[in-house]
Amino acid sequence: MRQSSLWSRFQGVVYGGLLGEKLAITTEERRNQLSQIRMIFFDHLIHSRTFQWDLKETEQEIIKDLTLSEIGVLLVPIILFFHENPSKLSQHLDSVGLHLEKTQANIEILKHWSKIIALALRGSQWDESCLFQLGEQEPAGEGRILLSSLKCFDACRDDLRLSFLSTHRLEGDFPLITALTGILLGAYNGRSSFPVSWRLIIQSEQHREISILSRFFGAWCGVNSPDQRSCWDVTAVL
Repeated sequence: MRQSSLWSRFQGVVYGGLLGEKLAITTEERRNQLSQIRMIFFDHLIHSRTFQWDLKETEQEIIKDLTLSEIGVLLVPIILFFHENPSKLSQHLDSVGLHLEKTQANIEILKHWSKIIALALRGSQWDESCLFQLGEQEPAGEGRILLSSLKCFDACRDDLRLSFLSTHRLEGDFPLITALTGILLGAYNGRSSFPVSWRLIIQSEQHREISILSRFFGAWCGVNSPDQRSCWDVTAVL
C-alpha cells in the first residue's frame, strides 16, 4: 500500500471512479445523470453532515431501476464521509438498499465492497480472506460485478495501468466494472499515484465533483461551517 495522505485517498476515489466511468460501456447522458445524483449526496453531506433521501421527481426517475453497479458508484460520497464509522456506514447502506428495493444478499455485497474501500482509506492492511469473505459460493447476477471488481483490484492493485486495461476488457460482460475497480484503486493508492496525463483528462472536463471535493473534505474534518461557501486549504489540516 502506498503512503498517501487521507486527502490524496479522497481525491483518488473520485478520480478513479470518474476515469473508470469514461472507460465504461455507458452513455455520456447516463454518466451525467449518475454525477448529478452524486453531487446531491455530496451537497447534503456538506450541509447536514448526514445522508438523506431528498430528491426531486426528475431525480427520482434517474434512480429508478438502478443496477447494483450504478448504486456502487453513487455510494462514493457516503462511503467517504462515514468510512471511519462502520456502524453508521452500514446503517446508511441498509437504508439505500431497502429504498432501492435490493435483496438482502445484494445489500450485503454492497456493504462488503464499501468496507474494503473504507479499509483502504484508513490505510489498513487486510488478507485475502477478508477481501473475499462473502463465502465460497460466488454471487449470481448483479453481485458478480462487484465481486469481480474486488478480484481485479486484488490482482494488480499496485499497477494502475494494467488494472484499468484488464478491467476495461471485461466491460462487455460486467458493465461499470472499470469504475468500481477505479474507486478501489484510488482509495488504496491515492490521487498522486495516477499518471499526470490521466489527472489532466479529468481536470480538463471541469467535473463539479472535483470542484466540490475540497469543501466536502473540510466538512468531514469539521473545519468549515456547513453554510460557508469558500474552500478551505485542506492541506492545512493534514
